[in-house]
Amino acid sequence: MRNFFTMKTVLSVFLFSLIFSVSSYSQTIPINNKLGKVSYDEVAMTTYEADTSASVLVLWDYRDVKVTFDNLLRLKKTTYRIERIKILKESGKDYVDYSFRLSTTLGRAQNLMRFSAVTYNLVNGKVVESKMPKSSLHRTDEGEGYFQNSFSPIDVKVGSVVEVMYEIDSDIYWDLGTFFFQRSVPVNLAELEVSSPEWLKFRKDSRGYQTVSYVRNSESVSLPSMYGSVSYYIYTDFYRAENLPAMKKEADCYNLSQYMTSVEYIVYAWEYPGNYQYFNTSWEKVDESYMESRIFKNVHASTPFKKEIDEIKSKDATDLEKIEMVRRLIVSAVSWNKETRLVPANAADVVKKGTGDSADINALFGSALNYAGYPTDPVLIKTRSSGILNVMVPNDHAFNVFILRIKLPDGQSIFVDASDPCNYYDVLPDEYLSPTARVLSKKGCEWVDLSGKGRSVSQVKVVASLEADGTLKGKVDYEFVNMSALEEKSYVAESKEDDIIDDFEKAASLTVVSHSMTDMEEWSSKCTHQFQFEKTCDVAGSSVFVPVFLEQFHSKADFKNPERVYPVDFPSPETIVYSFALCLPDGYELESIPNPVRITFPPLKALCQMQTIRIDEHNYAVNYVFKRDKTMLLPEEYSDLRSFWEYLCGIYDTVLVVKKPM
Repeated sequence: MRNFFTMKTVLSVFLFSLIFSVSSYSQTIPINNKLGKVSYDEVAMTTYEADTSASVLVLWDYRDVKVTFDNLLRLKKTTYRIERIKILKESGKDYVDYSFRLSTTLGRAQNLMRFSAVTYNLVNGKVVESKMPKSSLHRTDEGEGYFQNSFSPIDVKVGSVVEVMYEIDSDIYWDLGTFFFQRSVPVNLAELEVSSPEWLKFRKDSRGYQTVSYVRNSESVSLPSMYGSVSYYIYTDFYRAENLPAMKKEADCYNLSQYMTSVEYIVYAWEYPGNYQYFNTSWEKVDESYMESRIFKNVHASTPFKKEIDEIKSKDATDLEKIEMVRRLIVSAVSWNKETRLVPANAADVVKKGTGDSADINALFGSALNYAGYPTDPVLIKTRSSGILNVMVPNDHAFNVFILRIKLPDGQSIFVDASDPCNYYDVLPDEYLSPTARVLSKKGCEWVDLSGKGRSVSQVKVVASLEADGTLKGKVDYEFVNMSALEEKSYVAESKEDDIIDDFEKAASLTVVSHSMTDMEEWSSKCTHQFQFEKTCDVAGSSVFVPVFLEQFHSKADFKNPERVYPVDFPSPETIVYSFALCLPDGYELESIPNPVRITFPPLKALCQMQTIRIDEHNYAVNYVFKRDKTMLLPEEYSDLRSFWEYLCGIYDTVLVVKKPM
């Protein structure tokens, strides 16, 4: 048995920390970090030697974020930013299109106070400036107090340097935000200043792999009040990062930004003398704020479907059957608009409208189940594409969606997102399979691990016969269970039948004779696909080469890079069971039976095995099983994964060599 594993240190909790330094060194491209001081050399450069594949280079990124008092002694946040971007390729021209989502809502207002954009081009050996007119600013209203401001610099070409400045004022002083030094493109120089009064308390959650220099300064100032002036300190954090490589996405990574070098400020208190406010001090404190929101209240509110649910309660049916009747009642009354949100709208408005987002439907389903006698609570989730949730840092902005936990009379719990018809009980989108989901309950809030829910199971059975002319004819039956069923149903829902057939023909290099499928529109954990096919095998002399696998379940294109700095994050645990039954014509026989295969990869609790069996003189069977129980692999185990993956994908090239009779 081959075992692809070299013992290395494994972290029990995977967190990221910035490498802070007080030292400094010169950026690759020397620049003048003053607005408008763009040099001839910056405009004349044609390539960035450190990354010749880059479409743009961020020459300079400067942010100054201040929390201050305005002239009415109200707190506000001001963000002043300068970005200087070098366009290196045609594909990079859209990088300097800017858009801001702002608000006019009282207490949460955000306004673009000033902006400018200047494009620098080299014309006949001289630097020429093109200033964007103020009329280039566009506003698009979104409703509910939100609007978009957008603009695009003018005369942007390959070779241009674009310098953009803008300032945004915001009432949301308690949300300082996340600041990325690194991006998906290379950054020459990034600078950040964050200033706030000593009374504003926050934690800093830093991530990434690149070096960032850091200094903190303080300044004593005075604030007028009805009792005279009050002296306090303004603290300012200075960050500087240089020569940051582009963070490029590779296979099996949900959120590239969570691994980029960055720092997030999470405010947890305001401690002005005589006015103390605390939040984000603990997860219990965060729970309190969510239980006061419409998320918890709507799930436990009175349902507008009491009459219908009373009828369901009186039926002679199992608990799961009654729960399913309630679900059908809700989704027939309110259709899903395919939007996913955290906070539900008013239930009466949603029912009247007849459509709603995921939060609306789950809240209605939860309140209906609670009335039906099945205790149901919301489960808060930070989706995997939103990044890893750091449980060491309480944060009331951590979550962006919720599902439901339903308690059955026997004490068991099932989890569900009722909005998407492709889901099922305990079968959740891979986005939701977080190890740190938070249940809100009057009996006590708690963490739950959803990462094991919805294991992907695919069973594929091929029965084929080889014709004398080298044509392989047969059928293939697919049965998809749990996560694979969810994915297949979603694929079918968005595809035409001709496209489904075409996709399969291209993937397997064959011709589909007929096609059928079952349970694709059913609320269940399974669905099936069936194809009748014909495939022309390669023939050389007296040998016919019959491929065992009609498709490859894993891609050779994955994990090609020799190194990886961030983890591998697979969608879900996975099981694949594949069988290939081959019937040969009279006089034909296998040249040899392939050796059995069995390999393991302990870091992912992965196992792969294959065996070829001779049933009789005409019939042979190949049985293959792949199983992987873990979903995350740390970077230090990546080189071992590449070796395992190369061997695994090589199995899919297995060919049965059949000899014709002489």
